[in-house]
Amino acid sequence: MTGSAVVVSNPIVTPAITITASPSTQICTGASVTFTAVPQFGGTASAYQWKLNGANVGTNSETYTNAGLTNGDVVTCVLSSNAECASPSTATSNAITMTVNAFVTPTVSITSSGGTTVCGNAENTFTATAVNGGLQPSYQWQLNGANVGGNQSTYSNSALSNGDQVRCILTSDYSCLNTAIANSNVITLSVTAAPQVDGGVALTTCSTNPVSVSTAISSSSTSIAWTENGFGSITSGANTLSP
Repeated sequence: MTGSAVVVSNPIVTPAITITASPSTQICTGASVTFTAVPQFGGTASAYQWKLNGANVGTNSETYTNAGLTNGDVVTCVLSSNAECASPSTATSNAITMTVNAFVTPTVSITSSGGTTVCGNAENTFTATAVNGGLQPSYQWQLNGANVGGNQSTYSNSALSNGDQVRCILTSDYSCLNTAIANSNVITLSVTAAPQVDGGVALTTCSTNPVSVSTAISSSSTSIAWTENGFGSITSGANTLSP
């Protein structure tokens, strides 16, 4: 009696596994993250061993969830395959390193280029400095409670009045915030009127005769300096210009 047998040769397969994190690998403190394993050549009854910083965690499941991760935690998964001709029978996934950001509170402070005492009609620039403002913070300047300026970290004004108050409201776009809005300090301005001088009436004199210029009237000034066509001067307290 003779017979034949059919021999099936299965190829050797190499198991592999990759894992992903949802919603992201960058989270805020306390956020829940679900890790999902995707096996290759895992067989019909593959087994999973999740690891957190090298220690066994989770269950024999394709997913692992954790809401207590800390910054720098590393998650991996080891696949045990029961596929025919699997060699080796286990595989280790890629490692996911978590970035966990603490919740912060944004702040903003403002300064004045001229300090709190400025001259009238002189341009004064206010500058905001944000902390925890994020990548694209928004700025809303206010003058006496009314919105002014643009969405910029600086605000300039050359028409300030005595007692004006300036502040800035910051809206942060940082990812982990206790609150998104911060109010700056308030700068109350003391504005001194710009000096004004009236040189008086026009005078006619001979080229060699001194001329009295005592008719000048000034406001918000401590002294007046006279010149002739931009040249020469009179000493402090005098009122006669000699050509």
